[in-house]
Amino acid sequence: MKKTVLYTTAYLLIALGACNSGSEEHAAATEENRAVQSEDLHDKHTNVADLSREEHIKLVKAEPVQTFNNVNEIAKTNLGTLTDQYLQLKEALVASSAQQASNAASAMLNSLKAWDGNNLESDQKDFYQQRSSSMRDELQPMVGENDLVKLRDHFARLSKPMTELVSAFGTGQGSLYYQYCPMAFDNKGGYWLSSTKEIRNPFYPEEMLTCGRVERTL
Repeated sequence: MKKTVLYTTAYLLIALGACNSGSEEHAAATEENRAVQSEDLHDKHTNVADLSREEHIKLVKAEPVQTFNNVNEIAKTNLGTLTDQYLQLKEALVASSAQQASNAASAMLNSLKAWDGNNLESDQKDFYQQRSSSMRDELQPMVGENDLVKLRDHFARLSKPMTELVSAFGTGQGSLYYQYCPMAFDNKGGYWLSSTKEIRNPFYPEEMLTCGRVERTL
């Protein structure tokens, strides 16, 4: 028993050190990300364990996108609602509540179904519909799901198109912080949006709640 405790403690200390050091890992990750091919993966819902780090990062890391001007108020209101619901989903995962996460995913999915980008200019609408389609793909299996591992997997993939929407259209509610944990998903990395700079890790809340860093402010 004592040996088990010692091994567990040692692992967590090593993991926390990796989270806080970050600089060499970040440089390596940047180079790896640049090498990822632009083609979509054949199966978006392949288990994380079956993906290489490059394939995983392709599914979870937001791409640079254009910024739209003259976004109408109806669109801003709907995007603000999606942002609020996304943040509720993130906090549910921080709390490790599968029920709350599933409920938040259901609310977000209903919002996407209720508004398909009408009132947007054509280029904005195309952009929105592409991302909203990807978001629906991740939210649908989260509804009614009680497995936190699966919920967190879908949340990581959901965060990519959600971040791209916010980057393109704005948050409608002040700054958001794009955050990153290098330890998530067996050291393959995970990203999410937060309304505060404080790190509250939705992937490892019990073991490493403060593991991560702010990548950029939106």
